[in-house]
Formats: sequence, C-alpha cells, structure tokens
Amino acid sequence: MRTQPARFFRILVFFAFISLLPLRSFAQTSPTQARITQAVDESQLTVLKGNTYPMARAQYDRGPAPSEPAHEPHVAGFAAQS
Repeated sequence: MRTQPARFFRILVFFAFISLLPLRSFAQTSPTQARITQAVDESQLTVLKGNTYPMARAQYDRGPAPSEPAHEPHVAGFAAQS
C-alpha cells in the first residue's frame, strides 16, 4: 500500500505538468517577421558554389523519370508462428 506523502507527490507532479501545457502552446504561436519583403527578380539569381552533389552534372543526366513505377509494389507476407 502506498503511503500518503507519495500519493500527494504524484498528484502535485500531475497538476504541475498539466499547468505547464498551455505555456508550450503559446511558445509555438509567436508571430514571425516575413523574410521575403519584395518580389523575386528572376534576372538577379545567383548560383551558390558547393551546394550541389558532385555527381549532379549534365553528363550523368538520363532525362526525365518515367511516369510509371519501375518495379511492382512489394508485398510483405506474414505467417503465424506455432
């Protein structure tokens, strides 16, 4: 059988946890400032160096991907063990 102080402590921890839940939701709803403040000018685009996988070059391009899946879908079968 549990002692009375242990039960009181469990109830206290439970209510402390419940009272902190609204604080978590307020932290996620803080307003953020817009980072894009004007229209994007397509003539002023730039290439970022070192930001692309080295094998992503035109010589390795095989064209557009097929619209159909390359393989049949895989099906996993499970059997009950005896």
